[in-house]
Amino acid sequence: MDAGGAEDATALSSVGGGRGGSGAAPACAELEPREGMEFASCEEATAFYYEYASREGFRVTRKCSHRSKRDKLLLEIQFVCFRYGKKREKPHALFRRYSMKMGCGAALSVRRKEGASTWFVHYFVRDHNHELGKAKKPQIPRPPRVGDEEARGLQKPEDAPAMLEFFLHMQLQNPNFFYALSLDDDRRLKNVLWVDAKARHDYKDFGDAVLLDAVCVTNKYRLPLATVSGVNNHGQPLLFGCALLADATVSSFVWVMKTWLKAVGGRPPKAITVDQQHEAIKTAVEDAFPSSRCRFCTSHVAKKVSQKLGYITEQSTDLVEQFDKCLYKSLTEEDFERRWSNMIAKFELHEHEWLRSLYEDRRFWEPTYLRETFSGGVISSSRTALFGCNLL
Repeated sequence: MDAGGAEDATALSSVGGGRGGSGAAPACAELEPREGMEFASCEEATAFYYEYASREGFRVTRKCSHRSKRDKLLLEIQFVCFRYGKKREKPHALFRRYSMKMGCGAALSVRRKEGASTWFVHYFVRDHNHELGKAKKPQIPRPPRVGDEEARGLQKPEDAPAMLEFFLHMQLQNPNFFYALSLDDDRRLKNVLWVDAKARHDYKDFGDAVLLDAVCVTNKYRLPLATVSGVNNHGQPLLFGCALLADATVSSFVWVMKTWLKAVGGRPPKAITVDQQHEAIKTAVEDAFPSSRCRFCTSHVAKKVSQKLGYITEQSTDLVEQFDKCLYKSLTEEDFERRWSNMIAKFELHEHEWLRSLYEDRRFWEPTYLRETFSGGVISSSRTALFGCNLL
């Protein structure tokens, strides 16, 4: 099994009155979790624990989850009190951020029964090391992420035939319209790729540099939409292909990239820009396009600075200015290294995990390291973001 990392999920609570109040009882006859308690589904177990938390007066965070390596089936979820964990104090930090964490050990783990669809409480820790508050107003647990079994594939029986009928209609209108489908083990539609005749023609002239962008579709299917795009000689955006995926795994992206490469004639791009966050895409690019130079989207990198270091940027804009100088004003590799070292030292960020990882990948996003790589102006998804809006 593989384990998901700790998540900063929004703290949630559910229906119920205060301790000793007249709140509505949960569907289960018991009011407190116990080891071995069974539930019909993962959602039922989650709702029960959130109701229990609201009655007791604390909030819940989803800590991690475990999946099967074979079929990615969700096997276990661990919930903890929102005061789980401890803040790491730095003695000489310039800015100090208030933290609610105080090492609370209250937790619940639910597991799927082997060979069944039911779930049970694996372990339950009741005691908190802090005072509990009053009951919270009703709040629904967050929906499953893309990739959960409830969100995989086009679920309705009529979805696949309708899509196939549309593709056949498009191919009758123009024989150069290309489409490909992949099925899962249950013979359900899994991944879909299509490239129209204009995209195949445009790629021959403007396909030296492309951008692979994956956005989460917020419609009823909750499927990742991947687009391959570029620009023409006037800097205007061009769409080279689209795909709907059942999940955001390496295998799905490899299938999309290799199938797309066949559709556009087998000539890989010289450079491909991807989202720095998406490790699955980065790994898939290295597999499908070994001769292409992979680079990260600069707009995503710059945007992440404020998100990852908000506790500093909220008090001072100096960090953003220093990072922008590293990104856009460094003329040589030595100049970048000097600016980066000064920024890290000034804000005492030597132990910041995300910045350390970003620095290790500097050859994928820092312009001074990419001067020998032709980009064709395709260095940011901001040029092609309109495709996602028009396709949803």
